[in-house]
Formats: sequence, structure tokens, C-alpha cells
Amino acid sequence: MTDSPAEPDKASASAWVALAVLVAVSICASLDRQVLTIALEPVRKTFSLTDLQIGMLQGLGLTLAAAVGGIPLAWLADRFDRRVVLALCIIAWSAATAWRGFAADFSQLFLGTVGLALAEAGLGPIVYAMIPSLFRGRQRARANLVYYTASMVGFSLGMVLGGMAFGWVESQAHRFPEFLKGLEAWRVVFYAVALPGPVFALLVMAIRADHGRSASGGRGPATDAAALVPYLKRHWRTLAGVFGSASACVAAFSPVMAWLAPALTRVFGVPPSEVGVQLGGVLGVASLVGIGVATLTVQRWGQRFGDALAMHTGQYLAAVALLPAVLIAWAPSAWAVLGAVFVLGALAVAFSAGLPGLWQGIAPAPLRARVIAISGAVMALSTALGPLAVGWLSDFFWSTHPRGLLVAIASISAPLMLLSAVLMRWVRNPLQVTLEEAGGSVVESH
Repeated sequence: MTDSPAEPDKASASAWVALAVLVAVSICASLDRQVLTIALEPVRKTFSLTDLQIGMLQGLGLTLAAAVGGIPLAWLADRFDRRVVLALCIIAWSAATAWRGFAADFSQLFLGTVGLALAEAGLGPIVYAMIPSLFRGRQRARANLVYYTASMVGFSLGMVLGGMAFGWVESQAHRFPEFLKGLEAWRVVFYAVALPGPVFALLVMAIRADHGRSASGGRGPATDAAALVPYLKRHWRTLAGVFGSASACVAAFSPVMAWLAPALTRVFGVPPSEVGVQLGGVLGVASLVGIGVATLTVQRWGQRFGDALAMHTGQYLAAVALLPAVLIAWAPSAWAVLGAVFVLGALAVAFSAGLPGLWQGIAPAPLRARVIAISGAVMALSTALGPLAVGWLSDFFWSTHPRGLLVAIASISAPLMLLSAVLMRWVRNPLQVTLEEAGGSVVESH
């Protein structure tokens, strides 16, 4: 939807309250998602899981299911009250979190993980569809940045809160009712983090009805499905380079997110309660630094490179990220590993912050949602395969190596970062052609 110049830029107080609720919901989702990562070692011991099975939980169970679930949930949100769809998603992912606490074996744990991923897949599309009904003009761009920043920080805050919840449960177990005292601490943590879900669902429903109303009014806009295939054929080089480089970068970073917490526990003996706080804090600061770097690059080179900025700066960011990706394998202490992850995380966020503008620039307006959806599915698949590959390498090649899990992470992350940089360099010329045809901003001539 294009904002009219006559529309006022100033948002109402209810709009900012609604945005605050959506930010809080994002943090709630991050907590439910990250709590398994923090509790992986106790869960692994309970069910005698292999690293390949853990890779399935962290990769296929979360990201691949999210790629499948996002499209139908977005379809519903475009046709019905977005508040209702989001509230139902919150209830569903909270129920899936509690289900994982009741799991009796790997298959039940995997089922709960898939359920959580399917329900959470609607969060991003619904929120970004609601923001234009809340804000106009410059405030709309500001709100998008606020939510993007909150989602990055929320990811880390979810790990911090999860670690704190784990520590609280362990310290207060003697005060629990009898029916909870015999349970492993990780199960109680899952129950605890699932409890706020219904409260957040009610908060979403308290948002003003006009803020959640679908623009299609239940009818859905007309589509030009016949135009998509010719566009994909004509610009396949650009799409391969843009989607491939972004997917390689995401796939390089996803094993770090999925495996670093159990690796710190396994290799350096850091307890799960401390892993969550340390890793979450490091990633939170790294996200802020990355967003700061992205803001500076826009101010410094945005006018020169236009919508292609992410590819031009990203190739250098990915090349620099090679060093911390390699250092993860040989860092002498847990804090040295966290230092490498800090640099890697800041660089990854700095690159990813520019991707929305790039996607919007290469796609004509009538095809924009579908092109972005395709890119999301490709990136989700890459995100799923990264942790799975690390689990396979760890099980079959370095299972007896004292630092085998860290070596496996570096063996996947470093080559993918190099591939990402190469693809960003390769795509520069076809990208310009696509931007010119699609109406995006291009590199200044000089």
C-alpha cells in the first residue's frame, strides 16, 4: 500500500502502544524458541540424542517448518483480522512449547518443535503487514526499524531470559509442588516459559480493531500469476546471486546459533544457566553494533549504491567474517569463542539489515510479495541445512575429538562465508540490469 502525500505522518498514541505489544510478542516468541537451545545438553542426556538428531531439531524442526508455515498464515492474515490470526499463533506456539516439556522421546520433542515453528512462522508477515496500518510516511520507516532492532535484540534477550529461567528453576526446585519436584529442570522451564502466551494473546486482541484490519477486506487483491515465471526466467542470474549470497550468509551463521550453546557446555563446561546469559548478552550487543554499522553504511554510501548497497558492502563484510568463523574452532576459552561470535554476529546483522530494501528494489510492485516469499523459503532451507550438516560432521568425523563440535561449526561456517562474498561480487552487473527494469534505485554513474 502506498502512502498518500496528504496523509499525516504523526501516528496516534494507540499506534505506538500497538507497536510496543508487537515488540513484546516478538520477545515472547524468541524466548519460546531459544529455550531448547539453552537446554540442549540436559535434553540430550535425557533422550540419549545424537548430534544428528539435535541438528534436526535445530535445523529442520524450526526453520524448514517455518518456511512451509509462513505462506498459509500470511494468506489468512491478508483476508481476516490480523489480530485474531496472530493471537491464535501465540496460543499455538505456547502450547507447542509446553508439549515439548511433556515429550517422552525424540519423536514427540521433534513434533513439538515443528508445531512451534509452524505457529511462529506467521509472526513476521503479520507484524510487517500491520505496521502500515499503524504508521505513515517517515514514522512508518522508523517503526520498521524499531521492530527490526527489537527482533534482533529480542533473539538475544530470549536467550538471556531462558538462561535466567533455567537458573531460577534449579535454585527454587525445593519449593515446587510435589508433582514438579520429580521432573527434570528443563521440563519445568518449558512449562514456565509457555505460561505467558495467553496473556500476550489477550494483549494483541486489545489492539484497536482498525489497526489489525486486512486491507483486502476478505476479498484479496487481484494477482498477475502469469507475470511471475517470465520475471524469474529473465532475471535468474540476479535472483541466483542475491538469494544465493544471502542464503550462504544465513547458512554460515545458523550453525553458530544452533550449536554454540551446547558446544560451550560440552567443551568448556559452562552450565546451561550461564550459557544463556553470556551468549544472549554477547549477541544482543552484537546486534546493536551491527545495526549501527548498517545505519552508517546507508548514510555514507546509500545514495551512491542505492538498493544494491547490501551487495556492495556485504561482500566486504562476508570476507572479514571469515576470520572469526575460523577462530571458533581453535579459541582457547569460552570467552574467546564468544568474542569471535560477537564479531561474526555484528557483521551478519549489518548485512541482513540491508536485505529488505534490496528485495523491494529488484521486484516490480505487483510481484514483490511473492519474490520476497521465495527468498524467505530459500533462506529458511539454507538455515535448516546448516545445523544439520554440523551435527553430521560432529557425529561421523570428530565425535572423539575434544573440540569436535567447534571444529564442525567452523568447517561449515567459514566456507559458506567465502561463498557468500564470491556470489555478492559476481551478481553486481546483472543486479544493475534488474534494478533498472524493476524501478529500483541503482548505482550512481561517475
